[in-house]
Amino acid sequence: MSALANFVIRNNKMFFRNRMQVFFSVLSIIILIGLYAIFLQKLQVDSIAEMAKQNAAIKTLVNEWMIAGVLSIIPVTSTLGAYSLYVQDNERKILYDFLTTPMSRHTIQFSYMLSAFQIGLFMTLIAFIGCEIFLVATGGEWLSFTSLLKVLGVLVLAVFLSSVMMFFFTLIIKNSGTFSAFTSIVSTMIGFLCGVYVPMGVLPVFVQKVVEIFPISHTTVLLRQLFMEPTLPTVFGNMTANKESYMLAFGGQYKVNGAILTMAQSTGYVIFAIVVFTLISLVIYRLKNK
Repeated sequence: MSALANFVIRNNKMFFRNRMQVFFSVLSIIILIGLYAIFLQKLQVDSIAEMAKQNAAIKTLVNEWMIAGVLSIIPVTSTLGAYSLYVQDNERKILYDFLTTPMSRHTIQFSYMLSAFQIGLFMTLIAFIGCEIFLVATGGEWLSFTSLLKVLGVLVLAVFLSSVMMFFFTLIIKNSGTFSAFTSIVSTMIGFLCGVYVPMGVLPVFVQKVVEIFPISHTTVLLRQLFMEPTLPTVFGNMTANKESYMLAFGGQYKVNGAILTMAQSTGYVIFAIVVFTLISLVIYRLKNK
């Protein structure tokens, strides 16, 4: 077995061995579900009822909206939690021992990123299965085969983006105390930056622009469109204007320079962000470990 594979296995075992670490990596999801159950669901149901005819599908639509937000946040919190091992290795000088091995610096860096990707993908897929069961149990329908493949593709992109983006931030953190503080900030802010805690329409224009620029929020938009696609016609019928108003107000679509972004454009932006953060991380890691 290659040194890279051994290193990734070592990182994965270290992560899952710490149960509290696993718990805190999904803490924001627990908070989000609690907020949704207590406040957000009724708020959205009431808002949609004013724009469409009252029917049972409204609650299903809101559940789909929430599920999309949850599934876009889990990759962030789980990959960030996985990088705690990198911070610990760096703080304890264990990383320096690895640098004396025949493995190249880029191989060592890639091992941490690959481990975070695997952990993030595992946690995300488990959550996806649970979310699908929840949707069906509350009156929704299983995703079609085509939609399932698209959702899985977006989830892989979301985990990939989160892996490289969180590693970029982790590289500039020097100790566990700072990392813990950063993790708390991310866990709190990610729901706002993905337009989950507060609908886009009620945010100040400047904040809306920040959310639109934030790459991970585009995975939220993609997931919302895929999950909500079969239910939107049932709720809004021929009320196209109301449907568009709802999607823009609640972050189901983004309008930039007067034009609504297509799924292809959001996907392209996510891929662009992945490339940019990967290249920057490579440079920073190289400079830090000469």
